[in-house]
Amino acid sequence: MTADLEAGRSRARGLQRLTEQLSSAATPQDIGRLTGTTAAALLEADSCGVYVRSSDPEVLEALHITGVPGEEVTASGGSASGPGGRCPTPC
Repeated sequence: MTADLEAGRSRARGLQRLTEQLSSAATPQDIGRLTGTTAAALLEADSCGVYVRSSDPEVLEALHITGVPGEEVTASGGSASGPGGRCPTPC
């Protein structure tokens, strides 16, 4: 088995685990956390931000941000982008 084939199979297993985790996620914050951590790791991303639209169509609300030096944000926290992890679009 080649290294590329094994790497592909490993990613597929990781995506299957993520799919199972997302299917049981109860809140948008759970989805944001899973996407911002597990999916980012599977994609070997250095940073990741997951946002949703707020009631104001000009504002995005951060569910989870990771990989930005000195910042990690969850919906219950704030960030440098604004109180409560909110920022005007585009961020």
